[in-house]
Amino acid sequence: MTALTLAAIVACSSSWSSAERQNAEHFFRALEAAKKATQLTNKAQPGVIQTGIEEILLYQRLALQEARIVHDSVLDKAHPQLRLHFRGEFEKGLELVIRSAEMGMASKVGPTSEQMNLAITGTTLINEWVEWKNVHRLEIHIPET
Repeated sequence: MTALTLAAIVACSSSWSSAERQNAEHFFRALEAAKKATQLTNKAQPGVIQTGIEEILLYQRLALQEARIVHDSVLDKAHPQLRLHFRGEFEKGLELVIRSAEMGMASKVGPTSEQMNLAITGTTLINEWVEWKNVHRLEIHIPET
């Protein structure tokens, strides 16, 4: 870590209130839960995802729950475009993927075109979030507690 990067982190972290820091923890928890869901999805055998869907959904729902707790002001403070991408891609993508999975679990006839469209759109949004976050990761300044 360069001295400049360390100085930026220290400057960033000192300007955050205790309440903002505590709320920012929900951002990290949301990302961690989504990461666990992705890891479980990637471990599933192709075509046999139903076996672990409950655990995957558990982590996806947790990620969405944590994401909804993060204050917009915290996201805005971390990066001027973070709220737009976090809410519009990460959060919305999770909502759609979860809805698709829930529809699939309730269906007796297999996936419908609506369910597939929700899954594809949700996955696309989450992938756009990941791409944006990776491109801007050094610009996003959220102190970890």
